[in-house]
Amino acid sequence: MRSIVLLTVVLAPALAHAAEDDARPSEETSSRRRWAFISLRQDFAWIEGDRVCSPEVQRAGDFSCFRANGTQYLGTPRPEDAARAAGVSAATTRLLATYQHFLGTRWAVAATAGVVLRGGGPRAVGSAARAFLPFHLEGQISWWPSGAPARGRGLAPFALAGVGVAQIDSRFTLAVREDPSAPPPPSQLDNPERQSLDVYKKAGTGFGAIGGGLAGAAGRSSIWRVAVEATASFPAFGLGAALEAGLGFDL
Repeated sequence: MRSIVLLTVVLAPALAHAAEDDARPSEETSSRRRWAFISLRQDFAWIEGDRVCSPEVQRAGDFSCFRANGTQYLGTPRPEDAARAAGVSAATTRLLATYQHFLGTRWAVAATAGVVLRGGGPRAVGSAARAFLPFHLEGQISWWPSGAPARGRGLAPFALAGVGVAQIDSRFTLAVREDPSAPPPPSQLDNPERQSLDVYKKAGTGFGAIGGGLAGAAGRSSIWRVAVEATASFPAFGLGAALEAGLGFDL
């Protein structure tokens, strides 16, 4: 009996230390973490502009206005109806696939590719107009102050920065009346006196993003992640934000 008690006293600290190591992945294990994620991303855009459906603003290319039949509006609205537009609008929704690899215990790099599920606006008229870009490509770096998430460790916060290629189209509705002093366009003589237009603000196709989020272990080899980002698009300038939620697997 005395030998059993002595053995227990000797082994107890070692067993406690081993249990602590099991709950916290080693530096070597964390540095080899590789994840594959599938996520949904919702974009939001800040809209700001004056006389957005006027011919001169539409020719500049940032805004385009479309009639109920899907054709671009080419008329001239009254100045009081083509007023200033400002506010936040829901924009494109994306389905993304991400591969993430840890470099040590706290830094990770990621590559993301995806497609737009909804929100891409129609192509505007004009030789310089381009069709909507339905793809998303992004490179990202992230910092994990408490290391990669693991079972039994709770939530793992992270900060991120990324650059990529994507077009963000936002949409809102504007009611206009035709300006009787302006001659109607020869190619569009059927504009009614008053109509409701779908207005699209185009931003991109390059962008930069910064943000952060939380991740956690959902099982032995599955991980969930949520993130919020602030975005800036170029050369067609635009500011916005994005919410992303996804589920991944430890490879």
